[in-house]
Amino acid sequence: KYHFRGKYFKVDLDKFESFVAQGTRWLASVNTQYNAIFGIVNLVRDTQGMALNLSSTALKGQQKSVIANMPKAYKAILMGLGRMKADPALVATFNEFNLEGGTTGFSQMFGDIKDRTKFIDDTIKEISPSKARKTWMIIKYGLSDFNTLMENVTRLAVYMTATNSKNNLDKAKAANISKNITVNFNKKGAVTTKVGAMYAFFNAAIQGSARIH
Repeated sequence: KYHFRGKYFKVDLDKFESFVAQGTRWLASVNTQYNAIFGIVNLVRDTQGMALNLSSTALKGQQKSVIANMPKAYKAILMGLGRMKADPALVATFNEFNLEGGTTGFSQMFGDIKDRTKFIDDTIKEISPSKARKTWMIIKYGLSDFNTLMENVTRLAVYMTATNSKNNLDKAKAANISKNITVNFNKKGAVTTKVGAMYAFFNAAIQGSARIH
């Protein structure tokens, strides 16, 4: 309860947080997942981050090898997403990388299971026979796939380098290095969901600062 000008007002902080989180999620999504330019900018940034962060892993000094694997990683992800004619070997590599937990993406900030359920229900409701709706869905998921591609190209290239005949690292270890070579959106602290609801990109900012120190 808050006292203001002789009156008491009751504020439900959970509802207020949920309301603000909706705006924060929208802001984060339109600037990342549904932004056609973000994927390209992010790939450049991730490549630079990989070149720097690789020095603290078992792949130290192998930046050139990772960059050489990026074209194959690009094709493998497109094939895995069903956007290109599949090459069994590359698709198998992408699927293995995915199953080992190497991929990451633009995470939704769900406060609790109710928020997650609502998100799933809303996504299902988007499926409609309307031509306009179908066109929007093609654009929406096309952008989502594009940015998923840009987000994971560097990671998959690192995984390919880690598991090649020269390094032959354990798959789980290779996936762990790959996932954390840039910002790992699936890594969250105890208060990340709460603070992230108020501050877009809080998780990325904290991980970046922690890695520098």
